[in-house]
Amino acid sequence: MTIAEVPVVLDAAEVGDDEAGVTQLAQDPAVAVQPVEDPVTDGVVADVPVADGAGVVTAALDAAGAQTVALTWDAGADTVVDARVRTQTDGVWSEWAQLEADDVGVDAGTADDRADRRAGTDAFWVGDADAVQLAFAESVAPAGLTLALIGDDAASASGGAGAGTGTATSTAVRTDAPAVAPALWTRTSDARVVQASSTVASPVGGVSMITREEWGAAAPACQPDVASRLVGAVLHHTAQPRNDYATVDEAKARLRQIQAYHIAARGWCDIGYNMLVDKWGNLYEGRDDSMTEPVIGVHTGGFNTGTFGISMLGDYSTLTPSAATTATVARAIAARFGAWGLDATGTMAYTTTTGENSRYQNQTVTLPRVFGHRDTAYTACPGNAGYATLAAVRTRVAQLLLPVGYVDAVRTTSSSLTVAGWAMDPMTPDPIAVHVYVDGRGVSNTTAGAARPDVAAVYGNGAQHGFSVTIPASPGTHSVCVFAIGAVGGRHTLVECREITVVNSPPMGALDVVRTTPAGVTVIGWAMDPDTSAPIAVHAYVDGRFAGAWTASDTRPDVGRIFGNGAAHGFTSFVPTGSGEHDVCLYAIDSQGGPNPVLACRRVTVVNATPIGSLDRVTRGPDSVTVAGWAMDPDTAAPIAVHVYVDGQLATGALASRARPDVGRVFGNGSDHGFQVTVPAGPASREVCVYAIDSQGGTNPLLACRRLTGS
Repeated sequence: MTIAEVPVVLDAAEVGDDEAGVTQLAQDPAVAVQPVEDPVTDGVVADVPVADGAGVVTAALDAAGAQTVALTWDAGADTVVDARVRTQTDGVWSEWAQLEADDVGVDAGTADDRADRRAGTDAFWVGDADAVQLAFAESVAPAGLTLALIGDDAASASGGAGAGTGTATSTAVRTDAPAVAPALWTRTSDARVVQASSTVASPVGGVSMITREEWGAAAPACQPDVASRLVGAVLHHTAQPRNDYATVDEAKARLRQIQAYHIAARGWCDIGYNMLVDKWGNLYEGRDDSMTEPVIGVHTGGFNTGTFGISMLGDYSTLTPSAATTATVARAIAARFGAWGLDATGTMAYTTTTGENSRYQNQTVTLPRVFGHRDTAYTACPGNAGYATLAAVRTRVAQLLLPVGYVDAVRTTSSSLTVAGWAMDPMTPDPIAVHVYVDGRGVSNTTAGAARPDVAAVYGNGAQHGFSVTIPASPGTHSVCVFAIGAVGGRHTLVECREITVVNSPPMGALDVVRTTPAGVTVIGWAMDPDTSAPIAVHAYVDGRFAGAWTASDTRPDVGRIFGNGAAHGFTSFVPTGSGEHDVCLYAIDSQGGPNPVLACRRVTVVNATPIGSLDRVTRGPDSVTVAGWAMDPDTAAPIAVHVYVDGQLATGALASRARPDVGRVFGNGSDHGFQVTVPAGPASREVCVYAIDSQGGTNPLLACRRLTGS
């Protein structure tokens, strides 16, 4: 980057006020045939009078190696420069264009103010012009009037397109910025990371940012001051260079020359704007550290301190900025407002002292948080078309600062639903509240404070933003809505609404075996509720009347393999029925209190076999009688009772449990069925009877009676 500063001398020819004369500059033969002079070697002298005495012009000045020109003069000069410029390319002169006096100023007491600064015009892009010519409507020059010729070797080598840092050679126009920015929000702790390619940029507010290193910025000449806090943002346009840049690399070249002009010719610490946006919506890092600190720029005299100056690269007096440009402006402002908790739709009371070109001096002014340069200065900036976008920018910034979130999943059981996801407020890394509504009724107020490193990696705003909440819910279809509650009141976002169906899956099972006994049935099977892996209850009914309940908790690995819901679902249970024909039904009991389906109903016939036995002998003693034999109930291998009656009166009961291997061999129902019982009896005649007692409470058959004669 090169910059030549050449003093400009105006002659003392009489100059009138007839502006019509200026319009005749291009037709004045004396002007048109001027030989090209080297401004650095020959100096710049405006001594060619214009017809009708409307001013003076310079000779044609060699512009080789320069892509930008501007005029500067000593700060504080009373005289205003009224100058025009035209360019010659391939022998053809352009129309005359006004060299507008720069309408920005430094804030008093800042590092830029303390520097050896100068006043000046806007930088004027001449590109690859062969020559330039200046015209002045006045012959009285302000003190120190100087022509600045700014050249960029990279820009010259590429025909005015520039090549960034020298490592990026792509000239493809980046037109990928969407008209409406995506609903992502990102920040970066260090936005000034050198990227591998000029088309890959650091994320700031969800848009690509081309860093200072990428567009080839020079180091600041001095360290700009930093305000105590950010309070607002100011929209600008650069006006010059115009909107005719054709590639990103050319846009970068123009940024380098704007910065060189601001530093070398104007004496500022760095480029005046905090950020810039090109016509395709690409975001460029401006004044150093502006993405992490409220760096004081030079963009709005008297209002630089605490404001974020973002400028659209080009002239937006009549041309409407593209949707991509407006979207990027909004997202860049939102990134900074989010860091400072500012409401984009609100106002602020700003106390200003003095400022160059400021409408307000030493007073407190109420301004929108996002305002245009012309709101505080005597300027057309950011152009009529640019200024018309401010309302949309404010609205979009406010939208971007709303809480954001995502519902990752809604899981249901038969009696509940669980909502999981994340929610975050761009204005704070702290967890925020999440409200859940079911069918329009608030049912949960939780805090999104669980660790979500994935969210932190994308948004750079902390990791404590996850949530998972379980809510009771009846079976059926429900509307489930999740709201992210902003850290600052009134900023709430509907994250998502979903229609969710809660299904209470009915229990299932099988009755595998029904085995009758003399007193009832033994049932074997399994029962399971798909809504839980825990064992469930089974109820039994006999002939329509409740007959018992148990828990199906026996291990059934076959059921576990098939259904994958645990194995503790089996049962083996006895249901008393009594003898005869009966209807036995089993029901699986729903774990959530829903319907209890019938597993199976079986009609069974229960037969109570009559006990059998033998009274083998009766022996009489002097005053007793001894009876011996065996008794057995075919319904059980266990010993049964026998009752002994003497003369019709129960004398005793005993258990027929003596070993009788002969009985075991014959009946195959165990051997412990023998008895020998002695009962009191006098010498008189007696009748002794023995009964076998049914194990199931059925009929007790008589084994035998014996009559004993007296002695």
